Parts: sequence; structure tokens; C-alpha cells
Amino acid sequence: DLKYKLMILPIAACLEKDKIWKNKKSLNKIEYWYWSSVFSGAYRERQNEKCIEDIVKLINWVEGKISNPFENREKNVFQMTEYSDKSTLLRENVDSSIQSTCDEFVKQYVLSKGPKDFLEHNTRVTPWAASNGLEIQDHHLIPLFDCAKVGESTKKLRNDRNHRLNSSLNRTYITKSSNGKIGAKDIKNYMKDVKASANYDHLMPTPIDKRFFRKGEEDNK
Repeated sequence: DLKYKLMILPIAACLEKDKIWKNKKSLNKIEYWYWSSVFSGAYRERQNEKCIEDIVKLINWVEGKISNPFENREKNVFQMTEYSDKSTLLRENVDSSIQSTCDEFVKQYVLSKGPKDFLEHNTRVTPWAASNGLEIQDHHLIPLFDCAKVGESTKKLRNDRNHRLNSSLNRTYITKSSNGKIGAKDIKNYMKDVKASANYDHLMPTPIDKRFFRKGEEDNK
């Protein structure tokens, strides 16, 4: 599901060198380059040119030959209008093709951190586990069922990329088993079975009962 496949090349060029592969600080720099690039929208255009430039810059920076050449990208993380800014992620700016790209990166960032599963408390949801048989699914924290009108199917809402609940801010990967058990349960009901550590792992507001529910709802969660 990698959207900008050319970004593999600067990483590969760096990791070809054993001294980089085995150096934690060097790997951190590569990770910094990757996420600052995707969340700032650096690869939205001129991808071939950008890739060639980044191969040279990233290797030289990782090897300590130049100062950080990607600081401007860091400053633009979640700041790019119609791509990664808050209003776009909340569907206040409508452009489905752009939204879907950044949305995937947000979910993949959480997945890269290996978060704990919601209900299978001893399971971590990671790309490696998924590639080795762990079934994971894209879960809506606030279920679409909550907003479906009488006679309107959740399938219709799911296909509406511009609906706020389809934003990556309302979605995260959990195991297929947990997703099936949660089903269309209201978030106030199923969150009592989710450990606080999992909330942190999935970058959710914590404590959930103080940060998420409206005043007066705590007694009903």
C-alpha cells in the first residue's frame, strides 16, 4: 500500500552500506526523512527529480557530511493545505484523491509503532505480524453505524471518502478478531474493554473518558 514507491530508493541506497544499517542514529535519520517527507507532501509532485536529489542529500546527511537538509519538510508536517493540514484531514477541505493518500500514511505511521491490539491485550499489531499471518483490519473508532440515517447503509457511508468518519483521524488498524467483536458497538461501550496503554499506542486522546466524551457523558460510557 506504499503510495510513493520511489521513496524506497533513497532508503535502499543508504541501507546498502553496513555502517549505516548497523547504526541506530543513522536509522533514526532515515526514519525522520521518510515521515517528514510524506506528511509534508514533499513527494506530491516531481517525484523522479525529488528522489534523485534525496538519494544524494540523505546519504550525505546520514554520513555526517552536511547539516540537516530536510528541516523545511519538518516544519511543514501536517501544515500543507489540501493535503495534511487539520481541516483537510477533518474533511473540511474536499479533495478525495489527496485525502486518501495522506490518510493512508497516518494509519501506516500508527501501524509502524506496533500498537497493542484493542481486545487481544497480548498482541501487537505490526506490519511484520500481518505479513506472517496476523489478520488485521481498518477499524473505525466511532462506527459508521452511529451516523447512518434510517434506511441508509453503512456501506454507502464507507464509500464516501469525504465523510468525516472516514478520516484517518477516526481509523486505526486492529486485529480482525477484535474488529469483529466490536462490530457496530458505540465507542463509549467498547472502550471500557480497551487498556489505556493501547489508547496511547494508537495515539488516541487519553484518558479517553476525560478527553473524548462530552461533559455529562462519563456516567453513560
